[in-house]
Amino acid sequence: MATNQSQRDATVILTDSSKWIPWYRQIKMQCEALEIWDIVDPAGNTQPRTKPTEPLPPLVSDYEPAAALRNTSSAPSSSTRTARANARAPTQDTVDIVNPAVQTPAIPARYSELSAEGKEAYDGDSREFKMVFESYKIRERNYRDERTNIAAMIRHLNATVSPHLQVSCFEEHGTLRTWITNLQVAVGVDLDDEIRRVRERYHDSLRPMRSPQNWESWLSEYDQAATRAEALKIGDVIQSKLVVDDFLKAVSKIAPAWMATFTGAGSDRNNIERRQMMKLFREHMSLAHPTRGKSRSAFMTGEAAYAASGKPKANKQTQNECTWQQVQAVPEKEYSRAGDICPACDTP
Repeated sequence: MATNQSQRDATVILTDSSKWIPWYRQIKMQCEALEIWDIVDPAGNTQPRTKPTEPLPPLVSDYEPAAALRNTSSAPSSSTRTARANARAPTQDTVDIVNPAVQTPAIPARYSELSAEGKEAYDGDSREFKMVFESYKIRERNYRDERTNIAAMIRHLNATVSPHLQVSCFEEHGTLRTWITNLQVAVGVDLDDEIRRVRERYHDSLRPMRSPQNWESWLSEYDQAATRAEALKIGDVIQSKLVVDDFLKAVSKIAPAWMATFTGAGSDRNNIERRQMMKLFREHMSLAHPTRGKSRSAFMTGEAAYAASGKPKANKQTQNECTWQQVQAVPEKEYSRAGDICPACDTP
């Protein structure tokens, strides 16, 4: 059960340099799907979006008030001045001085308290604010979506990078680009070395299988090795003819009948794709060497083929008994003796 689960889960866990290229390719594909690879790519310099600043709406209090509101803001004021005589004067006089009217600023609180010019200016600024705010909402939504995708990738990195690499490569408050760059320095491999390893694995997968009973595991390893080689564009798998020739050499002893059919007259072996060739080989091996658990289905296939032939299935009545009409058609003297064979149906 654990093996089946691991086969279904194709997530690559970065533990050492042998997992770097498939892990990096997996990360790149997911970032491209989320449209954030340009800000994650270690070789790039694009920065994440900055959080937009929300614009402020116009305030009525900032505009010119109506004349009536300005008039009500004027009020007279007075001040008292105390005149003191010199030290020798025995009395003290108090004088009230009335100042001119002091103009206090009028602050409108409602749109109706604005002057005509104030209303016109307010309306113009309100229309402009609506356009600016719509632009802000778009930028804010894009920023929020990008942050959501970045957070998803951070969770993915935490789930697919071994703890000891996280401790050494994931700086606090660092960016995805910084973390991946640190991982590349720590466990990244040279591309030439990886090409050499993948090429060796591909050629190892072409070794003929020892027993046809293991054909499924052999074919699975071959498919994985060839897929890795195709991803790195290794020359051994670029030309279809070379791929077909290598595969036929590997299976010639196990499936000679299939090989004869595949290379027979009318076949277009030079233009067939690798996966189509594998499909044909898998179909042949499933019939010639069914794996455990498929014998019953093969038996059912035989039953279906027999039924399709049009022959009625024999039963107890047809095998061991003859009809009364058959008995009547035979003279009595031919079956009257006990133990004789019935001449009508050849049964005792």
